[in-house]
Amino acid sequence: MRNNIIIYYVLMLLVVMGAFASMALNSYGVILMSYASLAFALVFLSELIFLLPRQSDIGSTDKRFIGFELIMLSALCALFFLRGMMIEFPFDITIGLVLTVLLLIANAYNFYSVWSSLNDYPSKLKISIVLYFAALFLLVIGGYLFNLYELSALLISLLAFVGLVLFVVLCRTFVIVNGERTNALYIVSSFKNKSGIQIIGLSLIVAYYSLRSLNVLPPLYFGSMPNGYSKVIQGAKKGGPDPKTFEEAYLRFIKGK
Repeated sequence: MRNNIIIYYVLMLLVVMGAFASMALNSYGVILMSYASLAFALVFLSELIFLLPRQSDIGSTDKRFIGFELIMLSALCALFFLRGMMIEFPFDITIGLVLTVLLLIANAYNFYSVWSSLNDYPSKLKISIVLYFAALFLLVIGGYLFNLYELSALLISLLAFVGLVLFVVLCRTFVIVNGERTNALYIVSSFKNKSGIQIIGLSLIVAYYSLRSLNVLPPLYFGSMPNGYSKVIQGAKKGGPDPKTFEEAYLRFIKGK
C-alpha cells in the first residue's frame, strides 16, 4: 500500500497549489482542491478493494479496521469534494460529525494495536508514540470544530502542534531495541494504517484555518460570489436571511443598478 506514496505527494501538492490560487482570488483554486479531494477518495477506495486483501503481513482483525479507516477517509474526502463544489445536501454537518467520530474510533484501535506491541520498548519511545497519536486525535477534532467553534478549535489545534513538535524532538533520540538502533520516526513509518497521511493533511488544513482565523491568511475564493456569500448560506441554515436575497442584491450591484 506504500506504492501510492507518490500519488499522495502529487495530490497533496495539488491541494496546496489550489489553496494558494484560491487565496489569490482565482476561481479555479477551490475547484482544483475539490478534485484533488475526490482523487484522494478514489485512491483510498482502490486500496480498500485491490491492495488491502493482498496484504499477507496484516492480521484479519487489523485488516478489517484498516479497511474501516479507508472507508471513513474516502467518505470524508468525498464530503470535502462536495463542500468545495458548493453542492448542498441534507444533514451535511451531522454526517461530517459522524464520520469524524468513526475516524477517531478507527485511530483509537490503531493506537491500541501499536501500543500492545511496544511492551519491551523504552519509555522514551512509548512517550513519542503517545504524542504522535495524541496529535492525530487533536487534529481530527480541531479540523472538524473550525466550522462550529473557532476558539475551541484554535486551542485544540495549538495542543496538537505542541504534541507534534515534542514528537519531532523525541524522534532525534535513538534507542536499542532487540539489538537494533531505532527511533520513533522509524516505528511510525512502519505503521500499516493511514495515520501519517492523516497527520500531514490535517496539519495543512488546521494550519490554514488557524492562520485564517487570526487574519494572517486571506479566505478561500469560491468563484463568482464573494467570500461572504458562503457565510450567508451557512447562516441561512441556522435560520438567518435567505441567501437568494443577498445574491440578487449582489448581482444588481455588479450590474450597476
